[in-house]
Amino acid sequence: MHAPTRVVIAALAITIGATTAPAPAQAGKPPAVLSSLPDDTTVLASVDVKKAVKAPIMAGAMEMLRQKAADRIEGLKAMGFDLEKDVTKLYVAIIGASLADADNARLKVMVAEGKFKIDPDKLGAETKTHQGVTYYTAKESDFAVINKRLYVVSDGKMPDLLDVVKGKAKNAAKSPAAASLRTALGSITTTTAGWMVATVSEVDRKTFGATAEDMEWFAISGGLRTDAVDVIIRVGLTSADAATKLADAASGQLAAAKQGMPAVGLGDFANSLTIAAKGTTLSVTASVTKAEMATIAGMASMFAPGPKSSGSAPAPTPAPGVKKTP
Repeated sequence: MHAPTRVVIAALAITIGATTAPAPAQAGKPPAVLSSLPDDTTVLASVDVKKAVKAPIMAGAMEMLRQKAADRIEGLKAMGFDLEKDVTKLYVAIIGASLADADNARLKVMVAEGKFKIDPDKLGAETKTHQGVTYYTAKESDFAVINKRLYVVSDGKMPDLLDVVKGKAKNAAKSPAAASLRTALGSITTTTAGWMVATVSEVDRKTFGATAEDMEWFAISGGLRTDAVDVIIRVGLTSADAATKLADAASGQLAAAKQGMPAVGLGDFANSLTIAAKGTTLSVTASVTKAEMATIAGMASMFAPGPKSSGSAPAPTPAPGVKKTP
């Protein structure tokens, strides 16, 4: 996965749900960027950079992102834009592969909306043209600016994306092949600062086991209040019976888990957790206070790999962070 894509995924993980209280989901009104993505798009994630940067409750998380993705953010600056100043929204799409098999995707695409001034000479990029559009190809990625959007595509794949942008190939906004993805999008509010939707393939079901056996898609979104983040998860199942069974099983496990959460500082989170099934959709909602966010971050750090010993050689500098997981 090329470096800009890793930046967005890192940002998504930190900012999911950072916005005002969620409005009702508007089915059938996917984000406009969907019309420029191929119809075999399986995963789509978004970060509203402006909302995340301005949200006081996310200040600590944003600083963490700046530190962890410093080299990658500098790499984006070299491409001609400042992530926090010039970009309003970022999208990442995985195309032609399942979530569990993302490394073998036909295309990996990042789309940034905002203002850009690309200097291909600084990147040593070669200029090419396809479908009347000028684009640039560098060592790891192809990129082009079209109608205030910057498209970054896995190496050598820009013509495939431009065929969609120019209407020469089917897009995910209209094609029946992307119906499940649009259903997932319709189950949440896509005006939040962080959300993600994905379809579930047979490969995913085999990889994730019994829990994913009847899943068809899932979506994550949320909303920001002054002192808490509200998170919503929707899961589409193959039948109403499957949704009810999964909700019942999860509720039974939740009842036991809730008893121990207050002891580790997650009492409000425990009290807010709800699981319910409606038709073929399973819904999970929860609220995490600012204090609980710090607690969860601290618990997560306990399982993070420790620092290398002082005798270890430093990481090579030509491509910093490429093999690290944000």
